[in-house]
Amino acid sequence: MQYVFPLMVLPIITRSIGPDRYGLLSFWQALAALLSLVVDYGFNYTSIRALNQTDSVECRSAIFWSTAWAKLVLLFPASIILVIASVSVPNEAPPFLVFAAWLSVLGAAISPAWFFIATRQNVAAAVISAGASLVSLLAMWLFVSIPSDFNRAALIQLGMPLVAAIALSMYRWAKLNAGTPRFDAKDVALRLREGFPLFVMTLGAGAYSSFNPFLLGLVSTSPQIADYALGERLVRAAKNTVQPILVAMYPYAAEGDRGSNTLRTNLRRAGVATLALSVVVSLVLAVLSPFAIWVVSGTAFVGAISTTRILSANVAVITAGHLIGVQYLVARGRERLVTIITVVAVPIHVVTFMVAGHRFGAVGGAIAYVGVECLVTIAFGVVAINLRKSN
Repeated sequence: MQYVFPLMVLPIITRSIGPDRYGLLSFWQALAALLSLVVDYGFNYTSIRALNQTDSVECRSAIFWSTAWAKLVLLFPASIILVIASVSVPNEAPPFLVFAAWLSVLGAAISPAWFFIATRQNVAAAVISAGASLVSLLAMWLFVSIPSDFNRAALIQLGMPLVAAIALSMYRWAKLNAGTPRFDAKDVALRLREGFPLFVMTLGAGAYSSFNPFLLGLVSTSPQIADYALGERLVRAAKNTVQPILVAMYPYAAEGDRGSNTLRTNLRRAGVATLALSVVVSLVLAVLSPFAIWVVSGTAFVGAISTTRILSANVAVITAGHLIGVQYLVARGRERLVTIITVVAVPIHVVTFMVAGHRFGAVGGAIAYVGVECLVTIAFGVVAINLRKSN
């Protein structure tokens, strides 16, 4: 439901503020999403793995608090980057929109969602996150109806992660034992060192996924950003039908050799089933994209149909890449190899995406993005095959 509610917001916001303003909002949402990756820093993988590889209560508490402090430390450079972007990018940056984007980054910095996943408190996390999404949907329905409500729409869209983070933090204080609050500079430095390879990987992946509307805005117009961003939102919603399964699988995959043969067999079966589901979702979205765009936005975003059809392939491609790169390679401590592949792909993507986006708009950007995701997934597969042969 955390993913369904934002999808339900789209018909309200696209029909209310129109393509130009929706493109501007998507431009800054993309930057906020990338900066949220900066403060998350790969802790969703390394800190979860660390927690699941120790049974010591004291060690688990140290991991939690050092991760929490590290995220707050990273909020400072993320905020500086946001300020610099606000005065240097070609698209006009209303101060209120920049502030709303910062609220989204703040939400990522204080969110303990990774701790809920690591401790297998998935039901509580799901209920709280869905509740925050419901609040966002209701607020959008009540307060956004005409183009002049743009600031309200931006605050609701970009402020929702902060609302969810506050609710998760309150529940954690009340119900989950994370130990006595503490700050240890050595532990914080350790978390940053451990997370750096995954930080580079996730930041690189973000540079050719959530950052794309921002890149397109540097070389194209707001309506083209809107067409791309709307298609990307629908594909992301489709991809999120399998994302919760991948999130739930990772703590078990992170056990590595500590897991039983039965567990590893079940993980392989879950991986095959998840990949099959993603292929079905890709095909359904490609076929139904004209209907989906009409339902979501009416007739003002016709250009998003082609974008959605092209990007729908990424539901299956990204799922395959995650299963190989994260559930197999990262879970076995091979994040450096994953990072190298991801980093090499970043400049390739940025150049091809901006060139194609400048020449062909949203459609060109979508083709470039799918192509790079395919290359990355193939590279992960080659590494995984060689790793299995060497073992």
